[in-house]
Amino acid sequence: AKKYLWFVNVGGYSPTSMQEKHEFGLVIASTKLEAKNIAKSRWLIGCKKKHNDDIAFLEMLISCDDCELIKKK
Repeated sequence: AKKYLWFVNVGGYSPTSMQEKHEFGLVIASTKLEAKNIAKSRWLIGCKKKHNDDIAFLEMLISCDDCELIKKK
């Protein structure tokens, strides 16, 4: 199946705090549901009641001149 780039914003609650926490980023997935599940499985580890606050398929990327390759250590 063809993969797409998705922006996902996940919310959840830490057992040690009353405030809602958020994490967001980009995910590569075939469907909206798959993107949501990938994000929830990778982000906000240890948080309860994880939920999707926002998700969007990125149809067009504007070229960037100032990008640098991120190297894993």
